[in-house]
Amino acid sequence: DDVRDLVPRTLTPVAVGVLVSAAAVLTVFLILPAAVVPLVAMLVIAILGAPLVALLADRAAERDRLLMRTVVLRRFASMLQSADDLRGNGVDHLVRNDLAQRDHAIGRASRRIAASRGLGVAIVLLAGCLTAVAMLDLSAPIVLAGRLEVELAAVLVLLPVALIEPLLGLVAAVQLAPALAVALTRTAELDDEQPEPSGRGTLTAPVSSLELREVSATWPGADAPAFSNASAAVEAGGWLVVEGPSGSGKSTLLTVLLGALRPSQGTLLLDGVDVETLDRDDLHSHVAWAPQEAHLFDSTLRANLLLGRARDDVPTEQELTDVMRTAGLGALLSALPAGLDTRIGSEGSHLSGGERQRLAIARTLLSRASVVLLDEPTAHLDEPTARALMSDLRDVYRDRIVVLVTHHADDVEPGDVRLRLDRAAVRV
Repeated sequence: DDVRDLVPRTLTPVAVGVLVSAAAVLTVFLILPAAVVPLVAMLVIAILGAPLVALLADRAAERDRLLMRTVVLRRFASMLQSADDLRGNGVDHLVRNDLAQRDHAIGRASRRIAASRGLGVAIVLLAGCLTAVAMLDLSAPIVLAGRLEVELAAVLVLLPVALIEPLLGLVAAVQLAPALAVALTRTAELDDEQPEPSGRGTLTAPVSSLELREVSATWPGADAPAFSNASAAVEAGGWLVVEGPSGSGKSTLLTVLLGALRPSQGTLLLDGVDVETLDRDDLHSHVAWAPQEAHLFDSTLRANLLLGRARDDVPTEQELTDVMRTAGLGALLSALPAGLDTRIGSEGSHLSGGERQRLAIARTLLSRASVVLLDEPTAHLDEPTARALMSDLRDVYRDRIVVLVTHHADDVEPGDVRLRLDRAAVRV
């Protein structure tokens, strides 16, 4: 459940229960003031006592279930995406077993929630029934004495029973409170993480220079920076190669270049303009990202390419064809009977690994961005395919600024600017 779902599920039953209870107290007071006492006692038990008992019975169950569901959904999505590799390496059963165990844990948490909620429900039902009996005991003598009509006495007796249903919602709502608190805390952290750039500066296309001046970046909540003191400069047609061991902050640097994470110190400049002063849309129009595993939708080649342009800048048929050829997919396009309208399957499953990577490259070429971020473009390719792809990339991006994250020494050429990250960045 996300926050949008948890908030009404938590707050709405509370509001309804309180309003209905207040109306019931007023109604009973107008009919028989003496009957207000047992009704108020019931409401105190139902509004405060029963939810508190249910919460104390297993206060962490709903929160744990929410967190476990999130983990299971993420792992399940990762399993589907990596199904072929898992089966090929004979470890798919391990992943399925892990998911099954986590699913059983969610089931156990659900049963704990049901048991504690049942305890709270039982208290509300008991309080309602006992209050109905008390109302009957109070009103019967008055009815026999002729001072209260039978119909009004029936209202008094049945009112506590009618209140049971809206009051039961309070039990479930209070159990959701810990999960809601966790969700709101996380949402607040996300809202506070990245203030929008001030939008004072502007860029004119194409960008001709990129410079890092002693840039450090720290993720929110982290005790230490992901990388520190990164300095480098590259101009149009040049490549900045970012190297370093796993965990040294290479992907974090790309996140900074995309404007999704602000530098904790130092300055990032495009054409001498501090990116902190740029409007977010302006920055994104000049910087394109080709991730290690770019997401491809279960649609056509055309539809996946069109994601590279804004809706008010739709490329022509010739542009789409040209960009496919430029990215090294001309032979593939010619061999397809449906051409650009060929469906590529979920995550591009109908394409080879090299073709998927080239399609992602074609999308960045179509974007008009003058700064291209390449994250391990040859990571999952065999050596001949990787060499061919890098050769083509050098050609198609010859007039752009390229930031390449790589572990492969073969991807580096003598004229490249090299930046090695290992917490403290070193210009090579």
